Amino acid sequence: MRRFVSTLGLILLAVIVFHQGASAETYLVAPDGSGDFPSIQEAIDAVENGDIIELTNGIFQGPGNRSIDYHGKAITIRSQHGYPTACVIDLQGNHGFRFQSGEGTASTLQGVTITNGYRYDGGGAIYCTSSSPHIRNCHFYSNEGYTGGGGIFCDYGACPVVEDCDFLHNHSVLGGGVCCFINSSPELTNCTFRYNSAIRGGGVTCYDSSAPTLTACVFSGNEAGQRGGAVHCELNCSPVFMQCTFFANSSFLYGGIYCNNLSCPALINCTFWNNRGTVCGGVYCGLYSSATLENTIIAFSAEGSAIYCEERGGPTLSCCDVYGNAGGDWVGCIAAQYGVDGNICEDPLFCDLLHPVIPDLRLHSDSPCAPFSPPNPECNLIGAWPVGCGDLQYADEDLGAADAV
Repeated sequence: MRRFVSTLGLILLAVIVFHQGASAETYLVAPDGSGDFPSIQEAIDAVENGDIIELTNGIFQGPGNRSIDYHGKAITIRSQHGYPTACVIDLQGNHGFRFQSGEGTASTLQGVTITNGYRYDGGGAIYCTSSSPHIRNCHFYSNEGYTGGGGIFCDYGACPVVEDCDFLHNHSVLGGGVCCFINSSPELTNCTFRYNSAIRGGGVTCYDSSAPTLTACVFSGNEAGQRGGAVHCELNCSPVFMQCTFFANSSFLYGGIYCNNLSCPALINCTFWNNRGTVCGGVYCGLYSSATLENTIIAFSAEGSAIYCEERGGPTLSCCDVYGNAGGDWVGCIAAQYGVDGNICEDPLFCDLLHPVIPDLRLHSDSPCAPFSPPNPECNLIGAWPVGCGDLQYADEDLGAADAV
């Protein structure tokens, strides 16, 4: 009898789980108000955890398609066909999505372009506080979060997962593309930051004990009025950059990465090329800040030295190539590290710096940055890009389709 009851309980549990899994529904929303619900917000308000809201192609505008709140629901909002440039949410000067009710990675947004957003308190396109949604394959185009994060603003321990997203022509005071504030630790993978602007941190700002992780991200053409053309880090921040690329970013003082006030970024297998700042084009270490650079290239800064340190700040480099920077290579606070721990000063031999689309920063086969090659036989690959020149294909989806929005 006891075995029968136990078996019956398992059967009932399986039926309940099956019923819950089978209850997930997919609903359609169209820009003209047709479909299952007249707007995105009305769809969110009606659906249940696990449900999917699909957006048809077109431009979503007006009430119900701006100031959108997930209300803590574990749902997916996605474009029906998966093409961000075909499914546009035009915020018309209002703010976009809010994640503020403890949403986790089961709360998903994917395959859309968000444009013309504005929010004074930060996050013109997405405002995320104490939540960790999953944002994938989205374009953030021409948004403004006045105080922080033109594209995305993360606050109070927010840890969103952001993958395959493009941040283009966004603007803010702190972090034109993304601002990480107060213990926020977002994970950004395979994202591009292009032509964003800010007073500090043209692409990304980290502030007040934030620790984002960025993997295989590209920063190009970003601009800051004061500090950190690509990235600005201040007040006990510890971002990690792995296989990231920084080229043609600029600022009046510090063109690449600025870190100050106990901020300690780690850069692993990164490439810097043609960044510009009157003080330094690569990495600045300010008060009590100490960057760690491993297997990283800083080459051909158009203005400024490769690295600059204040008296109480300084980086540690290993297996790095610092070469051809307008304001000096192994100078100042890093002079003593040249020639030790695998550090070199050699032309990295990039494949094609005159490529008509973007520079090809892969390496020639005889590059000194190739794995375990003279003059650094103890070092693996240096830089973000592999050895091997040849045809390089670019997808429009990745390199500018959002420009036409």
